Amino acid sequence: MTGFGRSEGSWHDRHYRVEIKSLNSKQLDINIRVPSALRDRELQIRTEAGKILGRGKVDIGVFCDDSGREMKTHLNTSAMQSYYTQLKSFCDSNGIQNSDLIASIVRLPEVVSSELSTMDEDEWLFISALLNESLLMTDEYRKREGLAQLNFFKQVMNEILSQQEMLVPLLVARNARLRNRLAQGLKELLKDENVDQNRLEQELILYVERWDVAEELQRLQQNCNHFLEELSGEARGRTLGFIAQEIGREINTIGSKANDFEMQKIVVVMKESLEQVKEQLANVL
Repeated sequence: MTGFGRSEGSWHDRHYRVEIKSLNSKQLDINIRVPSALRDRELQIRTEAGKILGRGKVDIGVFCDDSGREMKTHLNTSAMQSYYTQLKSFCDSNGIQNSDLIASIVRLPEVVSSELSTMDEDEWLFISALLNESLLMTDEYRKREGLAQLNFFKQVMNEILSQQEMLVPLLVARNARLRNRLAQGLKELLKDENVDQNRLEQELILYVERWDVAEELQRLQQNCNHFLEELSGEARGRTLGFIAQEIGREINTIGSKANDFEMQKIVVVMKESLEQVKEQLANVL
């Protein structure tokens, strides 16, 4: 489910901004961008995000602006000396030119450090509060999106139920036309022969029942009502998806047995409505 949250605040001379973006995904997929001083906190950030958001493709960014504070940089000369001795020996042994050796060494781990490479617990707690605020804001955003989805699902299901009711009188009229057409056709075909009227009526009933969709209409209504009942409780996307599959199965059967243009038009509308539901179900947790 899509969501967005942002919070910011200042800790002494540092200004922090936390931004979170969430898109739909079947699993929890978290991408984190933080300053180097927060690298050791990534697991905590990931855990807290999972508790609140549960699922989705989530981008978490923690940004620090300390332009108002003088940066103090320190060189670890002992580490530089150790790197230099080993690298120079390696270059000399292999005949490698080493004019850029110092430039390479200063990029190696633990050679250059700054004030931002360390962070006390109080500063982390301040950032953690900003993170929690952004996570809750993102979750609230997703809940508003979810409420809109809920109303959409209710509207579409009620539309399908209305369309199902429209099929009932069409079904009765279609059956009557089908019986009359069959009876007239058989009467013309068998007018010069003795026919058992009772047997003929039985055969006609069996033939008409092949096209009868009364049971499918009943099951369609039951499944739509079941979908609405799930929406009123703790609905889960997977459960709603299964019910939508059953609704689709009944609609398809009705369409294949309709044998009536007006009924087919309503079936097409029902299929279109259900497809909209299926597309949006991917956004339900």
